[in-house]
This record gives sequence, C-alpha cells and structure tokens, in this order.
Amino acid sequence: MKQMRKKILSVILSTGIMMSVLPINVLAGSSSTNVGSYRLYVSCSTKSSTHQVTVLSGSNATYPTGSATVRYTLNGQSKTAHPTGTSYKTYWAASYSCPGSIYSAVTNGYGGTVTAYP
Repeated sequence: MKQMRKKILSVILSTGIMMSVLPINVLAGSSSTNVGSYRLYVSCSTKSSTHQVTVLSGSNATYPTGSATVRYTLNGQSKTAHPTGTSYKTYWAASYSCPGSIYSAVTNGYGGTVTAYP
C-alpha cells in the first residue's frame, strides 16, 4: 500500500514539475467589421495584440487612422495601454507586446469598434 502511494505521489510530482517547465498554450482571438470605406480588425493572444484599419478596395480614401486599447493584468493589478499606430496610404496598424496577461484588445475607427479576447 505504501509503495502504491509513493508511485502515485511520484507521478503527481513529476507531472507538476513538467507542467511548470513546459510552455503554456497561448490562446488567441480576433474580430473584424466593415465601417463605411474601412475595415477594422483586432487580434490578440494573452501576450500580444495587433490592430488594423484598412481601406476597402474601390474606395478613394487614403491614410486611415485608428486607435487601440489593450487591457491586461500585471502582478494582480488591472492596467490599460494605448498603443500608437502608423498610417500609410491604405492602412493604419498598431501592435502591443504585453508584460502581463491581456484580457481584451479593442480597435476603434470611423465610428466603429471591434473587440477581441484571448
């Protein structure tokens, strides 16, 4: 009986050690919508986010703009970041690499909003 307990305990301990050493899966989510002549897009995982506003084909619009918001936790505290983006001819893009764990990412532009959760 004691031998069986030791074997079970050893399996549990070795599994716990391997779980702490192996990388944890990173979940990802995305969302997009069209607003007028633009397409808003956001994608995020627990560690990073990507935000885009692109001009739809057939439109004469150029140099779109947008804004991004990332909400995350770090050391048990909820924080908010506002990544800045770059605009060029037919797109605006921003990205954020998080020191904590992202729980939502938002892209705004032209009266539209898209939100993604990892």
